[in-house]
Amino acid sequence: MQNWDKSHTQELNKWFNIETYKKFENLSLHLLYHELSARTYFFKTPLIGNEELFVTINRKKIYNGDPFLVPPGRLGDLDPFYRLFQPPHLVLPTVDRVAQLSIVLMQRGIFTWQGYNQYGLNEYFEDTPIGDAVPDFFDRTVMFEVDLASGTDEEIAESLKSVLPQWRKVRHMPSDPLESIRFGYGTIKKL
Repeated sequence: MQNWDKSHTQELNKWFNIETYKKFENLSLHLLYHELSARTYFFKTPLIGNEELFVTINRKKIYNGDPFLVPPGRLGDLDPFYRLFQPPHLVLPTVDRVAQLSIVLMQRGIFTWQGYNQYGLNEYFEDTPIGDAVPDFFDRTVMFEVDLASGTDEEIAESLKSVLPQWRKVRHMPSDPLESIRFGYGTIKKL
């Protein structure tokens, strides 16, 4: 680096002030989790919806010397008591995703609009899981609902755990994908 001089080193040291990063040690586990979770989007592909804007804003914050991406005041918005928490590996379907699927289902004749509030379902697809009806939209995923009133947390988790091998087999996904990311409260505690 021929053009590098002492002033560049001083600017870099000012920008990457280790004292700023030591403040992460004082964050609550909850806030640290959300800080790390926000950073996972830097490595996610493809980015969906507003995620690209989210990543751009957060990169600019970091480049401008502010590594804290989640203001403590926003934790109330992220609090699982007020909205559903989205853990790694699981995606809560968004309205735009459901709208996209609805349009595709209509285009493919799986259901039709019959005027005003009337819709018709192609009886061939009656009781067909959505992933089987449009497999090109679900090559790596399975869309399902969880009946929270049907059992305890342990029973529901065990039920999901028991079907994962079969779902992976149907989707031709290895049980331990190379790009898998293990990230959660347990990982943070280990760090």
